[in-house]
Amino acid sequence: AGVDEEAVLSKSEGLRVTDVGIALHLLGASLGGYGFFDLEMRYYEDALRLKKLAPGGSRSLSASDTLHSMGFSLDNAGKTGRSLECYDQALEIRLECLGEDDLRVAETLHNKGALLCEEDRANESME
Repeated sequence: AGVDEEAVLSKSEGLRVTDVGIALHLLGASLGGYGFFDLEMRYYEDALRLKKLAPGGSRSLSASDTLHSMGFSLDNAGKTGRSLECYDQALEIRLECLGEDDLRVAETLHNKGALLCEEDRANESME
């Protein structure tokens, strides 16, 4: 059914929107690999929507974590195109916030490169 952002904001009683977004992210992550892909993605998408309302919005590290996790799950589900989109978005945010020497940037680059190699697109993985 999705999360009603206004209801969460009005009923949170001191909980930050970011905290609720992180909780939804963790719920999605807890379902990974157990055959609940659609529900997992719904939690991730709800988390991302709430994180966009928080300080830093869609350009926050928290949003990049959710995008990275979505990319990983989409890759495991064989949804290559959407997976690459998520990895690209996560990478852009991580580079902007952390610079190219951070391990989270390396993790996203690694996962994206591995996916491109699996798809016989190794030349793209070297870009």
